[in-house]
Amino acid sequence: MMLADDYLAIPKTFGTWLGGLRWSLNGDAIEFLADGSQIGLTYAMGVEIARFLEGLSAGGTFHHFGHVLQMLDVLGYGLRRRDRQEGIGSQEFDDPSTPRYEIEDSTIHHGGPFHFPVPVRPSRRPSRFQGLAKAFRESGWPLRNAGALFAMLCDGFPNLPDPPSMNAVVFRLSDRSLARYARVGRDSVMEPPFTPDTFEALLAEELGRLSEEELRHWLKHGRGPVKGEGEKVAQALPPPTAAEVLAAVESRPRLKGSRALVARLAGALALPPRRLAAAELPVGGYTDVATRGLPEQILPFQFALDPDEFLRRFAERELLYFHREEPRAPAARQLLLVLDQGVRTWGDIRLVLASATLALARQADRNGQEIRFAATSDDGPSLDPAAAGIEALGALLDASDLTANPGATLARVLVEKTQGPRDVVLLTHPRNLDEPEVISAARDTSPSTRLFAVSVSPKGEVELSVLRHGHPVAIGRCRVEIGECPGPDESRPSSPHVHPHVIVGTWHGDVEPVPFPFLVGPTDSIEDHLFTFDDSGDWLLLADRFGLLRLWRSDGTKGEMPPRSHSSKGGLLNSVEAVVGVSGGFVVIGINGSRRFAAHYDVNARLCESYEITSIQRQRLSWTYLRKYHTVIGHEGAVVWTGLDLGGEQPGIVFPTLEPQLARTRETLQEWNRVPLLLPVLSESQPKPETGRAVMLDNEGRLHIRAEPEGWRSFIPVSDGEPRLKGCTLIQARWQGVILAILVTHRDGRRELLVFSVWGEWRVIGEFRPERSVDDFAMTRDGRRLAWRSGFREILVRDLEHIMPPTLVITKGRAHSSLDISLGAGFLVVEAGRYAHLIRWDSDRLEMTHTESPASAFLAKLGGKFGRPSVWHASAWPGSVTPYWRSRFFAAAIKSGLSAAVDRIGEVAMFGWSGELVCMFFFFRHQVAAWMPDGTRLGPVSLIGGPETPRAAERIGRALRDASGNSRLAAGSQPTERSES
Repeated sequence: MMLADDYLAIPKTFGTWLGGLRWSLNGDAIEFLADGSQIGLTYAMGVEIARFLEGLSAGGTFHHFGHVLQMLDVLGYGLRRRDRQEGIGSQEFDDPSTPRYEIEDSTIHHGGPFHFPVPVRPSRRPSRFQGLAKAFRESGWPLRNAGALFAMLCDGFPNLPDPPSMNAVVFRLSDRSLARYARVGRDSVMEPPFTPDTFEALLAEELGRLSEEELRHWLKHGRGPVKGEGEKVAQALPPPTAAEVLAAVESRPRLKGSRALVARLAGALALPPRRLAAAELPVGGYTDVATRGLPEQILPFQFALDPDEFLRRFAERELLYFHREEPRAPAARQLLLVLDQGVRTWGDIRLVLASATLALARQADRNGQEIRFAATSDDGPSLDPAAAGIEALGALLDASDLTANPGATLARVLVEKTQGPRDVVLLTHPRNLDEPEVISAARDTSPSTRLFAVSVSPKGEVELSVLRHGHPVAIGRCRVEIGECPGPDESRPSSPHVHPHVIVGTWHGDVEPVPFPFLVGPTDSIEDHLFTFDDSGDWLLLADRFGLLRLWRSDGTKGEMPPRSHSSKGGLLNSVEAVVGVSGGFVVIGINGSRRFAAHYDVNARLCESYEITSIQRQRLSWTYLRKYHTVIGHEGAVVWTGLDLGGEQPGIVFPTLEPQLARTRETLQEWNRVPLLLPVLSESQPKPETGRAVMLDNEGRLHIRAEPEGWRSFIPVSDGEPRLKGCTLIQARWQGVILAILVTHRDGRRELLVFSVWGEWRVIGEFRPERSVDDFAMTRDGRRLAWRSGFREILVRDLEHIMPPTLVITKGRAHSSLDISLGAGFLVVEAGRYAHLIRWDSDRLEMTHTESPASAFLAKLGGKFGRPSVWHASAWPGSVTPYWRSRFFAAAIKSGLSAAVDRIGEVAMFGWSGELVCMFFFFRHQVAAWMPDGTRLGPVSLIGGPETPRAAERIGRALRDASGNSRLAAGSQPTERSES
């Protein structure tokens, strides 16, 4: 068997053909020399070659090492440059001996940037290899998958007759011991089976058989696409259920606006249960003996008891009764929904009726009933959603027609035969229930059929009624805001980044380079924190006085700490003055020095974009989101000073740069004043406005509300027969839809948050007691959720539609504001409070231990030299120290090519010698968690928010070892010790 070092020897023919390749002086990389220079330029690292060989050996073949180097050259390994233009190094030159040069900027070498020419070696590769190198580069350099691709391309090529063990080869390439020097200068003992030109021609021929889609599939998954198998699996799957069909129909373009209405109408449109059947003769005699029943069902021998004992048993429910087997009441087996799509139901009414149809269908599916659909636009029989499929049902619900009333359709479906009792629901306009054709059809029903009607008026009044003898008898009412129903194509404002689902991944754009992977609650008092909902009410953002952001799902299922905005023009945005909820995310507004910036966080796209807001005319502005134009404006009353357009043809245009857009914004603000979320609070001394919305509370406890177009109206909230707001002071009021929320202060100083339903009769639907210092709260645009501070250490989010505990409770976080760390060769010692932690990566996996002894106990056992934390200065960091690093981290230590930086929330960031982020740790008391940029997490669930990544300890330990091994120590230089300054 061939030795691993003999296999890894570079053949002279291939080494010269590829530009003069050789092993580096310490045997950890293959390099080539620039013309006229003795500086070795890296061709490929040993660990990279090992990963490629792991994928190449998956095909069961062992190719000559010269061919392996040529495969890497085809992938573009010899000519990798971050900033090179597309196609450089892949052109064919007339004179192969003519050297070509390009400049690589900001190359880090031994701690300092400098520039040197890099020869672009003449390429002999055919042009078809350009697509392979580009796809490999855009896929993120997946070496193992690329090796599997070449194993498939080279299938059938000659193999080595006596190859070495692949495990031995991979081990020697990854070995950090002195044995790696053994391969330096070794000559190849076996000639390759093909010359370089012949092997490249064979590769080009095999590669030409793959399409670009197949090529990228190999690089992404490490295997080829499975053609035709997906269709076979889909055919073998069972047909979709009714619930799956209904869920898919809601995503159709004309029904997108129904999603927000289905949940509201589900509870208001519940059909009443059927009446019990009349008593019939018993069919089974005495069927049971129980301790409950009617007096006539007491067993006869119980009357033989002593009267006192009889009374005691009756009171203790110990008397025995007999039960007869009675017939069950018949239950409806089928729900038939008849949707009116005639001329009276066009527009927003059609959308509400479609939402009511889907809400009733969901209830029937949960109850196990058969569901059928019928519509005035279809003359055929009723439709079974599970059998018809998504497209047929969606087309039925999307359609419209010119029928005057649904009488003919109702008469046709009522004569359909069915097994067992059924419920029929007609969804239509209220005026259609008075049409003679509808009344005549409603009278002709079988005894086992119940007929209901759901009617929607142009004002949004929804009524559920039962049709008796053809005439409606109301059994339930509710109301929806017709004007707030999003249209079929405008369920939310247009945004340059729209995604159907939230992407859980890394934030990108104008963000700080070091993220916050651990969700740490607010570390100081929540009293001065800013918080708001996004436009949909699904997310809640919290910003503290240091500019740190916390983001939670409103239902409490998910949370994270987004990075702060950081750009080359504005620096780090760490002073926040306002947060505004917008469609799909938030806008964070802050001041950096004398300039004001706005950062737009798109939660769906995980993108942050920073804009400078010029022409600051006022130091304190009110910020409002105009949903119709997807614009955030800064104003004082009705005077607009500045703004930010988020959804125009040029996102990021700042007003008042363009006067026509500013005029449009002022008109929009006047329109917004008629239906604002935050109401202007007036005092009795102020004149009442004649336009717009406003609220006022007088000394008698009477609440005055102005709405458009009704004008002023008032009512007195009463508690125990007395005005409950008498002598109170109104602090803040928010009104959205039919929900009004006000924050008031009583004479004794206590504060109260009251929520009213202002549709029909005013009534209180919620009352909460915040702390005395609370002067604001947040409410979603649809009035569904409410958030307020319940104290100095807690924020509550409550769903107003249900009487349930808070959906989200934000409590004050706990973290160490300062950590004492010591960094050594292969270990990190951290002192967090009265606990000391030891993190080691000098073995196969990461090891984490802690003790209640001082950190000096660990250091005494480890011995040797170590770097202590240093205040930020040039000698304490391998790169340049920018203002960002000073504001994020307060100390750093460097040792053996690794740097450890400590921030103010108990996090320790580990960097390689060139400044790349390797991993991060979080310490709190006896607990510790770790995170890597690829998503690997290690630690308790309370810190990492979910289960650990499989083999996380091995992956993090290997990353730390690789980062220290790839440092300047590998080039022969020793790091200098850093002492505390």
